[in-house]
Amino acid sequence: MVRFTPLRLLCAAVILCVLYLHSSLRDMVPPAKIRFGEEYSPFKSGVMEDVTIDWLISSDRKVTFQGFDVVDALPHVRPEYKWENTDFNVYNSIQAANETADKTSYLRPDAQCLYRFLTHFNPKSTHYFGSPIWPKKKAPFAHGGSGFMLSRGALDKLMARGSMFAENHHFPAPHFFGEKVLKKSWVPVFGYWPMFNGDKPPTLRFRPEQWCESIMTMHYLQEEDFTGLSQWEQARKHPGRALMFEELFTLIEPRLQAKADDWTNMSDDVIHTKGMPIKSFDNCERACLKDSKCLQYEHTGSGCRISHSIRLGDQRLPHEVEKYLSGWMLGRIKDFKKANSPCQGAHFVHSNP
Repeated sequence: MVRFTPLRLLCAAVILCVLYLHSSLRDMVPPAKIRFGEEYSPFKSGVMEDVTIDWLISSDRKVTFQGFDVVDALPHVRPEYKWENTDFNVYNSIQAANETADKTSYLRPDAQCLYRFLTHFNPKSTHYFGSPIWPKKKAPFAHGGSGFMLSRGALDKLMARGSMFAENHHFPAPHFFGEKVLKKSWVPVFGYWPMFNGDKPPTLRFRPEQWCESIMTMHYLQEEDFTGLSQWEQARKHPGRALMFEELFTLIEPRLQAKADDWTNMSDDVIHTKGMPIKSFDNCERACLKDSKCLQYEHTGSGCRISHSIRLGDQRLPHEVEKYLSGWMLGRIKDFKKANSPCQGAHFVHSNP
């Protein structure tokens, strides 16, 4: 995967700032990124076929793919930025390679949620939003796969700092997500998780504090995820409303059951590694019943895990002596929904943290 260098960060910011500069959805130009080298994509699964708005699709190489024109995000970068800059090694190799080397990433924000969210902020102020990561002894930054936002004010600071780097022939590398140049430009990241989310529907957590939150981005979607989401979106009763966890739960709820063989529901709040709960699936279920907060559980050959949130998870075939069995407390989940619904509109404007 191509590293997200400061220059690529700036190019992505230019595209994202279009969303701040327009006053209505029909004037927006949503950016899309797609990793064409992989076996799955929203292009191949038909997600983009019904798109009626104009998309700006960028990559590290200019190409036409399945009828879509993909633009090179870095064709006009000045030579002094590239000279002896190892961050451009991959980019240069892509330019010299054949068609199989085409690469980009994909981001498809929920436009309704995105627009409502952005109306609360002044684009001239400094804003950098996303799902934050706090690496040890490094500047925090927004997780790239979850998507992020830079306002016009933030971009102005970045461009001013970028000019200083060019004049002094100093490039703040190596680093992956532009965190150093953002920090030096006094552009702090504000976390708006779970709206900017690094999961996909099967791995998302559903719990009270997220139930009425909106969700704008997801990550790690496979072809079947694109297809399932597309079909589900077409059947939404109120497609103009902001998408919330409450509504997205209806996508996975039909697949929850009392017992699922060769399946992990990713339970992880309480882990039993000894005693009666690990001896059988039924004993693990009893441990869940004793915990009033438990909504699901998972038994393997070496442990029993229970969870206070709801997740669908995915298939996990037997490995050596371990066989995965998962169960959901369907009665408690029904009570959970009753206690937390209906939501009175999506929560938008509070950072976390």
